[in-house]
Amino acid sequence: MAYTDLLIWQYKGKPRAVQTAELFDTLVEPTWNGLASLTDTYDIDNAVGVSLDVIGRIVGISRVLAASTPRSFFGFENNPYAGPFTRGQRLGGKWYRYGGAIADSSFANDEEMRTLIRLKVIKNYQSGTIPNLMQALNVLLGGTFANAIDNLDMTVTIYAIRSRVTPFVRFVFEKMDLLPRAAGVQLLINTDYDFDPTVMATIHRLVNITLPDALQRITDHANG
Repeated sequence: MAYTDLLIWQYKGKPRAVQTAELFDTLVEPTWNGLASLTDTYDIDNAVGVSLDVIGRIVGISRVLAASTPRSFFGFENNPYAGPFTRGQRLGGKWYRYGGAIADSSFANDEEMRTLIRLKVIKNYQSGTIPNLMQALNVLLGGTFANAIDNLDMTVTIYAIRSRVTPFVRFVFEKMDLLPRAAGVQLLINTDYDFDPTVMATIHRLVNITLPDALQRITDHANG
C-alpha cells in the first residue's frame, strides 16, 4: 500500500498532499527496507559477499585460503599436480626453481565461507571435548560423516568418509587450526575408507584400546 492511499478524505486528490505523500513514500520506503534487511545481512544462512566478510572479521576468520592451490610443475605422471612437456599449442608444466612457491592462495566461495565462520564460532567457544569436535566435524562435512576417537595418548583420530573429503575439507583439516581440541592434543585424520566411520572407529577402539587392556590384565595376573 502506498502512502497516497493513506491520505484522509479531505486531502485525497489534492496535488500538494499527494506530492508530499509520494515524496515521503520515496524517501522512507527504501530506508525502511534497508533497516528490515539488516537481520538478513548478518544472518550466516542468508548473508552473501561482503556481508559474509564482515561477519568473518567479527569472529576472526578470513576468506583467503593461504597456499591452498598447488601449482602445476613439470613432473611424473603419477603426481596429480604434475604437468607434461610443452607440445605444440598445449602448454606443459613449469620447471620448479628451488625456493619458489609451490602453491597459490585462493578465496573461499560464499558456501565455504559460511562453513569457516561456523567452525570459527565453535572454536571460539570450545571446551576441547570430543562432543565439541564432533559438532565441528558435522559442520565441516555437512552431516554425520565422521567419528572421533580419543587415543588416550594426547592424540585424537578422526575417521572421515573419503568421498566427503573435498580439497577444501582436506585443506581445513591439514592447514587451518579450526577444529576444537584440547591444548597439546594432535588431531590425526584417517580418510582411507569410504563407509560408515562409526564402524571404523569401533574397530579402532577394539584393536587399540580393548586389546592392550586385556593383555595388561593377563600380564598383571601372571605376575601376581
